Amino acid sequence: MDVFDMAGVRAWLPQRWFFCQGAPMFATPHRGVEFVSDGQWYFLVQMDDELVRSQAPDGGGTWELIDNTCTSGAGANAVEIDITRFQSGTDPSHALFEVDPLKLNLIGMASNAVYVAIDEGPLGQGGAGGAP
Repeated sequence: MDVFDMAGVRAWLPQRWFFCQGAPMFATPHRGVEFVSDGQWYFLVQMDDELVRSQAPDGGGTWELIDNTCTSGAGANAVEIDITRFQSGTDPSHALFEVDPLKLNLIGMASNAVYVAIDEGPLGQGGAGGAP
């Protein structure tokens, strides 16, 4: 896994990610997650043949980067992300990336989930950059 600084996480995190394995965020079954550059995030659910944003009242929330890196464990030197779910609280997580293929490992207090990029990188670098 590659460790990105805050600028790297800010550039690569906002996009759509497909859930691959592990314990999902907030222990909620979902097909994926979308982080948007405006600080919002949404669970992705399958509707017909598409992944769409969850319309559930607690199907998303907000995220922000914290100027605090983890100093030990699996997330050593990874940037901290506070992921807040509407109506359910916050899960401080650390983001580790793998660039080929593009994967995100979110290591949180109650989760350790691996996601693969759906949109292949940030806006301006071949991806949707979290565009709606």
